[in-house]
Amino acid sequence: MTALLIDAGLYVGAIIELLAEVASCSFLVAYSLVHVSVVVIRRADLDEYEPAFEIPSQLYPGVLLSDTDE
Repeated sequence: MTALLIDAGLYVGAIIELLAEVASCSFLVAYSLVHVSVVVIRRADLDEYEPAFEIPSQLYPGVLLSDTDE
């Protein structure tokens, strides 16, 4: 009986570890997609897109693509 409970606990721990890795990876992918989409929107030069602040041209798009916010 005790062995079954220990085995079940180890299995749950493995599932939680896998979910944590998947969540971390999906966060990084989403974060990267946001930065790429900002570059695409700015390069498209849409008439209705008027940002209040623009990065100086010497730093664009390097700052967006190399952001280390964390």
